[in-house]
Amino acid sequence: MNSMSAEMTEAEWEKLRSMHISAVQDEHGNDVTLIDERLAMTPTERLRANDEAARGLQTLLEAGRRHYESEQRRASDTPG
Repeated sequence: MNSMSAEMTEAEWEKLRSMHISAVQDEHGNDVTLIDERLAMTPTERLRANDEAARGLQTLLEAGRRHYESEQRRASDTPG
């Protein structure tokens, strides 16, 4: 698994801020801006973005598991 940087670049922060500010919702609450952004991508770009998101979620899941296991070990080592 590739390691991912924990810090976002300034460009990534700016994109996140602009997406939040410019988001437009339809009558059902769907983010039309996000839909338009994804539809502007090629299928290959969408697959790459999906793979990147899946890797990020996998990284978070693994970190959560490590933390949970660490807490369990710490709790079992505590006298009481």
